[in-house]
Amino acid sequence: TPPLTAPHASWGAQLHVLPAGVEAPLWATALVVADEETTAAWVDLDLVIVSRAESDAIRQAVGAALGIPAAAVRVSVTHNHAGPPPSAWNWTSQGGEALAAYYGGLPEYAAGAARLAANTMAAAQVGVGSGESRVAVNRRETAPGGRMVTGVNPDGPIDPEVFVLRIDAEAGNPLAAVVGYTMHPTTLGPGNRWVSPDWPGHLKRTVERLTGATCLFAQGATG
Repeated sequence: TPPLTAPHASWGAQLHVLPAGVEAPLWATALVVADEETTAAWVDLDLVIVSRAESDAIRQAVGAALGIPAAAVRVSVTHNHAGPPPSAWNWTSQGGEALAAYYGGLPEYAAGAARLAANTMAAAQVGVGSGESRVAVNRRETAPGGRMVTGVNPDGPIDPEVFVLRIDAEAGNPLAAVVGYTMHPTTLGPGNRWVSPDWPGHLKRTVERLTGATCLFAQGATG
């Protein structure tokens, strides 16, 4: 979770710069898996965007913490619009140093999460499945005059698939889950002044509360 002195959100339409508080923490969640030949790690961040340089730095730090190549580390984001803006979004003169320090600290937070994950590894089995949810809404709206805008198009196509990968202990209890769905994390809108992981963060918290399994989120093609 960033300091409240760092800029907030990722909206061109917002009227504020700094957040008013924290609705729920932002997480760096790590999954570490291994077989007889390969160890790999996945870090899931409740952020909107990280740059290639930032992703590479996270992969290097996680790889060093686990003793594996950086190429064996995946970094992904939920595309959350209710956290800090991208580090390159210099539209404000407020909070720039705090934002830079926050992004500079991400590799060590991610490496720490990966160490925790590695310390709790256990023999496991993997399963996959899928279902459907139709809460998403197409956002390609046709404005008067025929111009395409970002809005609400209830008759437009969506991708309703909910993909689930679950890793269970040998005894059958869930250890980890990866949930994938295609929907922009923009439920709070540009007027929101609170740091939040938006709906993917609450999805992960719900899965963890119901199953006891650490949950990661895989965002689909939300455009």
